[in-house]
Amino acid sequence: MEGKVAHLQMIQSAIDRMANSEFLIRGWTVTLVAGIFALSAKDSDRSFLYIAYLPVVLFWILDSYYLSLERCFRRLYDTERVKNADQITFEMRCKVNFCEWMKSFFAIPILLFYPVLLGIILFVMNIGS
Repeated sequence: MEGKVAHLQMIQSAIDRMANSEFLIRGWTVTLVAGIFALSAKDSDRSFLYIAYLPVVLFWILDSYYLSLERCFRRLYDTERVKNADQITFEMRCKVNFCEWMKSFFAIPILLFYPVLLGIILFVMNIGS
């Protein structure tokens, strides 16, 4: 029974790391976009705003990958949770296929953050024109 609890704790710590990584990625995205806004306002060079799209798109891809990994570990947790203590293999492998990644790419928490941020960038670009 101790082995089962230890394995579930290992899986839970992986889930926690994925969730923390997603939070940090979103924080870095906002920080970089705000910095690019500050650069474009300081130098009055609006072309810096085009650069703001790049980190948003790249971090959107990375964030959705971590979300799909987190979901994979949650499924692993659910399957290991119902096993008997003598069936525990301490398996920690999670494979994310393209279909799962695309579901995460268009998940509601992701869509409430990155497209809104892209809209804000577009709005700021149109105000300056």
